[in-house]
Amino acid sequence: MYETPSAEWIEYLASVIGAGVTTGEFHLTQSPRDTAIALPALIDGLAVHVRVTRHISIEDAKRVLRQQCDALQVDARPARPRRPKKPKPAPPMAAETPDGAPG
Repeated sequence: MYETPSAEWIEYLASVIGAGVTTGEFHLTQSPRDTAIALPALIDGLAVHVRVTRHISIEDAKRVLRQQCDALQVDARPARPRRPKKPKPAPPMAAETPDGAPG
């Protein structure tokens, strides 16, 4: 009963995350599918801990989940264009005499 909806949800989430990677909205240290597995697992685990323990509050769970989702986002501001480096001046040439010989 749970298997099919879970698998469909993970594949859908992976496709959304993958599209975000393609457009540059997300950056990942793992595959979109692994991220799609990890996020619902994090949500489920936090939900259990909030429900059955006293040491994790709903505010804690929201903060942790928000931090994990924010970690996927890339700063949307365009990078500042770099100025081309000025070429280094040529080393000074040795003085030459009028006949072209080094002086």
